[in-house]
This record gives sequence, structure tokens and C-alpha cells, in this order.
Amino acid sequence: MTFLAALAAAPLAAQAAPAPARYAVSLNGRVTASYSWAWTQGERDCSRVKMGQERRELVFRSRRPSTIRVGRIRSHADYRLPEIARTDVTGTVGGRSWIQTLRCPGGPVERTEGSCPPLEQTPRLMRLRFRWAGANRIWFRPPTAAGKGIAFCGLARSLPQHGWLNLAIGRVDEQALLSGRARVVARGEYRSQSNVFEERDLVMGETLTVRWTLTFRRLR
Repeated sequence: MTFLAALAAAPLAAQAAPAPARYAVSLNGRVTASYSWAWTQGERDCSRVKMGQERRELVFRSRRPSTIRVGRIRSHADYRLPEIARTDVTGTVGGRSWIQTLRCPGGPVERTEGSCPPLEQTPRLMRLRFRWAGANRIWFRPPTAAGKGIAFCGLARSLPQHGWLNLAIGRVDEQALLSGRARVVARGEYRSQSNVFEERDLVMGETLTVRWTLTFRRLR
């Protein structure tokens, strides 16, 4: 390549590799799990059925925006230092109640019920990491350790809050980020219904909803 040709190619190379755009990124997220369960037990000629319910919620909120650079690698976005460094994670457990029915031959049906006070889970300050997960997709990495188990009201079983942001793969406009748009929002949403316990004497269903938003604001 001649000297003049090299000079002509230099501006084109600079245009092909623009500097990464800098964004201040904030997170808001919520994981909600509603449980209902039924426990049955036979006692001689009697049958005992106990049913209960409760609701658990985790809230994720960045304490302050994290600076993330968005460049291009091949044909997609490249997130550099993709983490929300300081995220407050708080949790509550509420709607905790149960009702029990005892039926015996020749006797009246006996019903008892009870409830438990709401709980607040221990607040945590966490570093949440995410990554590129395909064209116009973002995925949060799951936590390295499970949360502490919480006993269900009226039932001698516990279950950690296993729902997390990683269940919802987010959608984002990568081209808007790469072009340096002033504000871009990524959103993730997930919903499921399943049985978390399904045994001979116990069935527990869970309705799980995960929603989060990442808001990218361009820095100059």
C-alpha cells in the first residue's frame, strides 16, 4: 500500500471502530412468588386436610447508576463492565394464613384456622452482573448462593426464594445503544405456574412473576 493510500484508508478505519458510548445505567426489578398448598393426613378413620397460602416479594433497586460502556463486537453490542455495582435487594413475606378441616365418621366437621405475621427479609447490598444473550437480548447472571429458607406458615416445610432476575431474558434495542441515543430502556418479564412440592401428602403450587428494567442514559 502506498503512503497516499494509507492516508486515505485511515479515516475509514477510524469510522469502522467508533469509541464505545458511555451510559449511566439504573436497575429496577421485582420478583413475586405466590404459594398455595394442601397437606393431607389420615388418622385412624379420620381425615385431616390443611390448606394455606402466602406471598413473597423481592425488590431490586440500584443505589446509584453504574457507568457501562457499550461498543460493537462483530455485529452486536459489547457491554464493557456489565454490572450494577450497588443494588439494594429487599424482601417481604405476607398474606400468610392456613385453614384446617378434620372429618371423622359420625362426628361434626371441625375447622380451625390461623395466620402468621408478615416478615421482612434481611436487606442485602449486591453486585448484579449481566451479559449479552443474543441479538437484542440481555441476561442477568444468577446468584452464586441460594437465599435462606423461610418456613411456611402452618407447615413444617421451608423453601428459599429461588426466583431471580435471570429467569427473565430482557429485550433491548442494540442499534439505539450503539448509535448513542440519549435514553434506552431494556425490559425483562417472565411468568410461570408450577408445583414446587408434589408428594403423597403435600402439594404446593407456585405462581412466579419476574419483571425488571435497565435504563441506559447517555453520558457526554
